[in-house]
Amino acid sequence: MKLTSLEIKLQPSYSDNAGKYVATVEYEDKHKNAMKLVLDPGVSGQLLGFIGPTITQFAGVAARQVEANIVQSLEEAAKPLEITV
Repeated sequence: MKLTSLEIKLQPSYSDNAGKYVATVEYEDKHKNAMKLVLDPGVSGQLLGFIGPTITQFAGVAARQVEANIVQSLEEAAKPLEITV
């Protein structure tokens, strides 16, 4: 079986688990049979706490890449237009 989806959601105020995180994990086998697991809020919170630093690190890398792209775009826009005939 392979993991096809991992979703962690904050439960809304009308939920029995209001204000807590609940993770849903989905797997699929080679025959496309699916299995869905809903983890309890305690395990879901631990999972989010474990992967949180990795998400933050990736977000920082992505932000630096966006910044570099913006700087490069500004530099290219400042260059005079070259026309070749």
